[in-house]
Amino acid sequence: MKSVVRSIVTLAALGLAGTVPCGVAGAAQAPPTAEKAPAAPARTAHGIVQMIGESLGEVTLTADQETIVEALGARVEPLQAVVDEAENALLLALADQIHAGHIDRAALEPQIAAYVSAREALAPELRDALDKLHDALDHEQRADLADALECRVHDVRRAIVSGEKTDELAMKLGLDDKQKASVNEILQNLQPGLETEREALHHAIEAFRDETFGLEKILPAADVPERARHRAEGIIDATVSISDILTPAQREQLAERLRQAAMARSDAAEDQPPAAMPGLSPKSADLVGEAADALWAAGFRRGPLGGVRGGVVVTGGAGRYYRGRVGAYPYAAGWGYGYY
Repeated sequence: MKSVVRSIVTLAALGLAGTVPCGVAGAAQAPPTAEKAPAAPARTAHGIVQMIGESLGEVTLTADQETIVEALGARVEPLQAVVDEAENALLLALADQIHAGHIDRAALEPQIAAYVSAREALAPELRDALDKLHDALDHEQRADLADALECRVHDVRRAIVSGEKTDELAMKLGLDDKQKASVNEILQNLQPGLETEREALHHAIEAFRDETFGLEKILPAADVPERARHRAEGIIDATVSISDILTPAQREQLAERLRQAAMARSDAAEDQPPAAMPGLSPKSADLVGEAADALWAAGFRRGPLGGVRGGVVVTGGAGRYYRGRVGAYPYAAGWGYGYY
């Protein structure tokens, strides 16, 4: 597995001062003998794979179990990374079209098809990995993983439905009261679909606690392509609706927010402090967390499926990427939780 991730991102850097994310363990101090980190951190898959990986960081595994889970992670992480790339590609294509002054849905079909294809490729491998993970864990370990994952899903939902981020976007775009009302209505139209998916994910996590795990009954594999296309088209629909109520100058700002939403989960975002990301002003960087060199802690090993072992659990992680994306462009939350 990859050897290093950005480790401790403080609550203040995440804009969560005064709150404690559900299910996130406190970060331990780096041991003096911790092994030195390599100069270039390896790429991290985001989405549900990272959420599961970080949740596994809160489960005590035997050496044999770690070996099994490492192998599962090696299978699914590259496929999740392709999904991440496809999401970003569509956001960037939308940004380019808004910058050009016209959204051509037909021209976006290659990006939509690539996203659907990436979801289809990941789905069977992720399902098989979850079945094998379920078999490898005992009852208490499954319960611990389910508890940790439920809390991360809750944190993601909180980031998605936060009206604060919508108000922030309205301020950045310089919307008047009528425009703000229209944007809020567009966001509300996304909520039923997101809540439906969150409910299905909740049932899947609860099923994982049982001795038998029947994901197919909750989330049929045959529905993956349709769900993926629906998500992609929902992002486009919301963006078109917003773009239609904006002035040319505001559309340019919207295009920039889309680029930042893609950057929030790009390789550049993983490898650099947000303030150093190309195209992000210091103010914009706040949206994805003010990470400075001091917040890089060498020597923490990445664990199975992207979790963190050695006594440290990442306090940012999947939530950080979702919050960064939602902060830059809340409608990017229409990707949903990425569970198949």
